[in-house]
Amino acid sequence: MPQSAELFSVVTYAEAGISGDGSAVLCRVQTSEHGSFRFGLKIGDVHDFVTLLLRLVAEADRDGLAESAAYRTIPAAAVSVGMLEGDNGCLGVTIGARELVFEVPVSAMPKIGRALMTASAPQSRRLV
Repeated sequence: MPQSAELFSVVTYAEAGISGDGSAVLCRVQTSEHGSFRFGLKIGDVHDFVTLLLRLVAEADRDGLAESAAYRTIPAAAVSVGMLEGDNGCLGVTIGARELVFEVPVSAMPKIGRALMTASAPQSRRLV
């Protein structure tokens, strides 16, 4: 969506939970300009929504972004790798029943592999 004369409220707080039947994520967000509003996403659409947000962030000007001091962890269950055409591979991260797939330059794969192996090694056997 290109920028236009429309004004967008900035979200200042968000909370969410799973619907009673387990089919949707129910969200309540707070804005300083327009108060709170609620929306829901079907479980299957959460993957697409998160992918959209991450792709937009990848296009953002990093100089204009404030560094966040606090991170919220995401409970990943597995990691996989694969090859795409050209000089890119993919890194899949499984979260629940869905997988987010990130495009990664093949040249970055050894560094990622070493980091994962270091993190998985017993503390007493780490060289780093």
